[in-house]
Amino acid sequence: MNESMKLWAEQHITTCLLPFWNSLKDREYGGFYGLVDDNLRVFKRTEKGMIENSRILWFFSQANLHFHDQLSLADARHAFAFMTGCGIDRQEGGIVWSVSFDGQLLDGTKSAFNLSFAITGLCSYYQASHDEKAKVLALQLEAILLAYFKDGNKGYKETLNRFFAENSATLLKMQKSAHSGQKSLQTQLHVLEAFDSLQKIAPTPKRKQEMEELCSLFSSMQDADGRFAIFFDEELHVINDYRSYGHDIETAWLLASLSEELTPSVHQEMERLSDKAITNCFKEAYQMHSLIDDASFPHLRPHWPQAEAVVAFLQMAERHPSEPQYLEVAKDIWSFITTYLVDNRPQSEWIYAVTDQGNPVKGQPIVWPWKGPYNNARMCFFMLDH
Repeated sequence: MNESMKLWAEQHITTCLLPFWNSLKDREYGGFYGLVDDNLRVFKRTEKGMIENSRILWFFSQANLHFHDQLSLADARHAFAFMTGCGIDRQEGGIVWSVSFDGQLLDGTKSAFNLSFAITGLCSYYQASHDEKAKVLALQLEAILLAYFKDGNKGYKETLNRFFAENSATLLKMQKSAHSGQKSLQTQLHVLEAFDSLQKIAPTPKRKQEMEELCSLFSSMQDADGRFAIFFDEELHVINDYRSYGHDIETAWLLASLSEELTPSVHQEMERLSDKAITNCFKEAYQMHSLIDDASFPHLRPHWPQAEAVVAFLQMAERHPSEPQYLEVAKDIWSFITTYLVDNRPQSEWIYAVTDQGNPVKGQPIVWPWKGPYNNARMCFFMLDH
């Protein structure tokens, strides 16, 4: 990889992402402030989402693992304390969807997606801190995931109510562009990611088998062109035509990465799916030095598909070194990110979305429960690790 990209990634984490998220630490009520608008106003008395907190926990833990600094570890410990103190449902089990600014329960919905990010964050925190409580909690949440959300050989259910009962209203939590379903591509993917994280700290043959069974589902989720369906019914039948190049390309590189320690035939199949999806994104979605997410909005460039595209094309360049176009595309999209999506205002990080001309989309917060130091930070860590 180009050394300038690695150098930029390290500098961006240490001089932008880490200071920004540290500044949002809520020292009075715990956790991190849940909303920063596009004028950089910090709203201190708003909802705190637990997916966001888990991603923050993961981010600071990964920063400590990379840079071995005590401040990142302290911030990770702060996020862990908020998860265990306010996010874990002591009465019903699992992790809640969101709490108020002062840690009171707002929404007790239980979600496989939420559980998966909590597990992934806890595993990273355990690796950084060696705190056995984090490992124990991650394994407890895995048991809940398997007991309540695993649906035989048909993947994982999307959401349940606080008491782990079916409730169709909770499916709106995972809605995208007015579409939703009983199961989704991204939940199956991040359950797989959670299992991979657990394998790094407490490997078992049974979990490896669970991962391989889950991997087997993705072949039927991809069409002949390399597009992944997003939403499914209980039987994993595709239920609508919503598609996302952002989810295509994230799913593609993660499947190749998360299957590396699985049976060679499984890994080869995941690489085949990955190659197919990334090649299609290159042909159809790479336009104006950036990646389209939803073809219905061809001039919109959300931040997260750009970050995922850089990772995917870098991975593709590693896998196919004789095809130089993939490294060039990765560099091109990275340049788009640094020019238009990284917010150069003091005390900011990435703009949520811009147009294909690089103009910021007004009214989109810098921080909210679905935007944290995840896609952008993961891109940077990938640059450092490869």
